[in-house]
Amino acid sequence: MSSVVVPNKAVLALLATLWLGACSAEPQASAPAASTEPVTATQPQTGGETGVDTQSLPQDVQDFILNQRMCRHFSRPVAEGGNSTMAGITCPKADDAAWKALLRKYQGDDTIGSVLLAERPPESKVENP
Repeated sequence: MSSVVVPNKAVLALLATLWLGACSAEPQASAPAASTEPVTATQPQTGGETGVDTQSLPQDVQDFILNQRMCRHFSRPVAEGGNSTMAGITCPKADDAAWKALLRKYQGDDTIGSVLLAERPPESKVENP
C-alpha cells in the first residue's frame, strides 16, 4: 500500500483552474436556443452582483472571492456536492477575519469595498460606526 501526498496549494490551483474553466466555457453548439431574437450586450461580462469585472480586481481579492465561493460550495450537504474535507481547506482562507483584513486594506476603494460586501462570509456581522 502506498499513499500519495498532494500539497494543498496544488489541489486548490487545480480546483481553481477547473472552476474558472467551467465558468468561462462557451455553451455547447448542440444546446437549443431559448429565443430567436438577437441579444445585444450593453457591457462586458461581470463577476457577481456588483457589475465589476473580476479580472480588474487585485489578486488577493480575486483569491478571496474564489475561496469564498468554493467554501460555500463545499459546505453544502454531500448530496448537493458538498465535501467537508475541501471545506476545511478552503473555508479558513475565506473566513470573517480574512474578509475584514481585505476591507481594511482597501477601505479607500469603493469598488473593491462593494465587491467585498457582496462576497461577505455568511457568519460575518457588519457593525455600524
